[in-house]
Amino acid sequence: MEFGFAEQIGFRALTVLTFLPAVGALIMLLFMRKRENAYKATALVTALVTFALSLYMLTQFKTGTADFQFVENYLWIPSMGINYHLGVDGISMLLILLTSFLSVIAILGSWNYVKDRQLAFFISLLLLETGMIGVFAAMDLFVFYVFWEVQLIPMYFLIGIWGGERRIYAALKFFLFTFVGSVLMLVAIIGVVWWYSKNAGVTTFEEVQRTVYAPLDEMVFDETVSSNKHKSTEATTNGTAHAGETNPADADEQDKVGAAR
Repeated sequence: MEFGFAEQIGFRALTVLTFLPAVGALIMLLFMRKRENAYKATALVTALVTFALSLYMLTQFKTGTADFQFVENYLWIPSMGINYHLGVDGISMLLILLTSFLSVIAILGSWNYVKDRQLAFFISLLLLETGMIGVFAAMDLFVFYVFWEVQLIPMYFLIGIWGGERRIYAALKFFLFTFVGSVLMLVAIIGVVWWYSKNAGVTTFEEVQRTVYAPLDEMVFDETVSSNKHKSTEATTNGTAHAGETNPADADEQDKVGAAR
């Protein structure tokens, strides 16, 4: 079962949350190229609004269930079985909240620290935020891969341009490791989808993700609930047992009193 955005919050909150930083970056690029105070303020306001929206979504989040929430699901590329499918569970909701909060901190922390190419720096931060939120919200393997690649691009420039003394070396290593990892991940995704389409009749990236991960999510959720119940029962049993036990020192004291009488 999934909880759609319409019944929970009334608008496409995950889409707005994901692409709001990118829209802010586009506004800065088109209209504020030589206005330092304007693009800095726009970056900060965009990050603050994104954080506020994530906080509001957290207040509307239903606890006590492992189902995905704020779900949006639209057919994107029918010929390849790819859907634009977003949704969050408890873990991804908290990670999105953390991402939006740290984006605000990063902008404030670099307000007067970055002196070179400031506009490009703040645009890169906002695009990075869009990519990270998209990674945590994606429920289609292909959409996940797209957002994964999106967030690597601004990260590369942040390291290579505004990094420390060995930033070129670090950026090169970052590119090599992430490039190899991304290629292997793409091959793995295509291989998994191909195998499921041939052997299980599953023909979309979304269905493959649900088939592979949904049972695991439910198992982890059930194990957590079972473990908590077991610990609660064990604590109650131990408490009752301790209450029925007699302290040896108290027993000796009672025997001495009885003998004296």
